[in-house]
Amino acid sequence: TDDLTYEVAAMADIPIEGNIIPAEWLTSIKMETGKTDSISILILSDIVYWYRPIIIRDEQSGRILGRRKKFRADLLQRSYTDLENLFGFSRSQIKDSLQRLEKRGLILRVFRNIFTNGTTLTNVMFIKLFPEEVRNLTCKNSMGILPHTYGDKSSYPITLVPTPVETNRQTYTET
Repeated sequence: TDDLTYEVAAMADIPIEGNIIPAEWLTSIKMETGKTDSISILILSDIVYWYRPIIIRDEQSGRILGRRKKFRADLLQRSYTDLENLFGFSRSQIKDSLQRLEKRGLILRVFRNIFTNGTTLTNVMFIKLFPEEVRNLTCKNSMGILPHTYGDKSSYPITLVPTPVETNRQTYTET
């Protein structure tokens, strides 16, 4: 029997894509006070969006031909300003949130010097995502037990080198 209401049926026609927040994150990503860490959840959902591959399909058959990443470099390049503008949080809120995500082992901030358009930019932030940790966070059931996962585990070891907490939040450049 078709028990869809008009609203539910109409939602099927709206192509929603972008950041998705699994319900498990709301109960798992917490501040030290025990409250939900909404800023970290939003930032993590954006990082996960960028790391989800684009599916390449054959136009005639619809068959999947392959996948590709959404960003150019080997890691996602994001600046504090990008995240400030996207979410409307302060620079210190963004930095603190990224540090909390690092501490949980979900991401790693990597600062690089890059050469672009004839100019060297220093301390450009890139973000490495640890998919196994995202899976562990997302796939826990209500008892905190991970369900059976199919396929091979990743063969590369996870080595975390957390970025030290800054006491002086001043910067000499804006990227």
